[in-house]
Amino acid sequence: MHRLIKDFMIQGGDPNGDGTGGPGYNIVGEFNNNGIINEIKHEVGTIAFARSQDNNSAGSQFYIVTGEATHLNG
Repeated sequence: MHRLIKDFMIQGGDPNGDGTGGPGYNIVGEFNNNGIINEIKHEVGTIAFARSQDNNSAGSQFYIVTGEATHLNG
């Protein structure tokens, strides 16, 4: 784990341990604005890819929802 935001999420999967690392490749995001219908809700216990502002920037980093995160739905 390299990041914890109380009542929101725990983030891990960074090989550098500081939020800057990744595997050297990116995964296309499954988002409505990428043409993919995504009805998965970000509820407590949900695990998802962490990414930058770029929808297609996911790699090895992930987060686990620990609180309210409905703003991430869709």
